[in-house]
Amino acid sequence: MQAALAPACNTHSGQACVNGMLPISRANARWVSPPVDWFKLNVDGTRDHNTGFAVCGGLVRDHDGRWVRGFAQSMGVCSPIEAELWAVHEGLVQAWVLGLKRVVWK
Repeated sequence: MQAALAPACNTHSGQACVNGMLPISRANARWVSPPVDWFKLNVDGTRDHNTGFAVCGGLVRDHDGRWVRGFAQSMGVCSPIEAELWAVHEGLVQAWVLGLKRVVWK
């Protein structure tokens, strides 16, 4: 199976990076839908190992996998866990703004 590359290296992953990218298996990159009439929030946050500069992003999809809203933002310098937590926070804010009450997060 051919490997894809993740968007950036996290210092807490413990995996070897190739040109700033982590190899991942396409077999693990599968989206699982939420229950009918629910929405799913997928988020990620990461930081550059050398500079500490972090970014986060994510998207909200309905139970059929249709895109509802996406977001991306830079966060300046922070830790990998802070980047992940900001991604979750921003995703939940986006869901709240949309008035979504039935949201699962992955």
